Amino acid sequence: MFKLLLLIVALSMDTFLISSSFGSNNIKVKIPGAIIIALGSAVSLSVSILLSNILSNIIPVHLFNMLSFFVLIIIGSYNIFSTAIKNYLKKMQVLNKNISLNIEGYHLLIDVFIDETKADIDKSKDLDMKEALLIGGLGSMDSLCAGLSFPFTNVSIIFVLAFIICISLVFLGFRLGGKLNDIVKTNLSWFSGVLLIILAFTKIM
Repeated sequence: MFKLLLLIVALSMDTFLISSSFGSNNIKVKIPGAIIIALGSAVSLSVSILLSNILSNIIPVHLFNMLSFFVLIIIGSYNIFSTAIKNYLKKMQVLNKNISLNIEGYHLLIDVFIDETKADIDKSKDLDMKEALLIGGLGSMDSLCAGLSFPFTNVSIIFVLAFIICISLVFLGFRLGGKLNDIVKTNLSWFSGVLLIILAFTKIM
């Protein structure tokens, strides 16, 4: 259970940082929007753990643990180097303005992936339901992958814990805004990456 709590905190850290980025740009979110963002992570993690329960009964234990190890290592490594990766993608996007990625719809997803604040499509400084859904969807990707590494029978408990932790961090992130950057002076996405890598090694020890 402790490992799962650590996993939820690590995955929710990304949502916290995204919310902080919105807050620092004076972009607000109402309660329905925050619920949608938190539900994205909670639902995807719960579904992923349900699939993990099935896979763990089909795949041999040692093989399942090795697969879990590699999944967590990949996600953790991405989180550690996410700033550099996004800066590189932003540069490539500028250099290749007319490539096929600029197809309507896909272009928006790539923009938001690189810079989450662009989810405020209408630039109203207030996330509506559709914009919150976009953030919730992008923020759930890590949860959908990482949850496959941790089978747990009582999924409803995980859903409730993930939702409570995530929505709390959403409001905290919006509340702190730019103050977090002033205090820490560095991107904290590496921290969730380190936690995930630590969890990865627990799968093979």
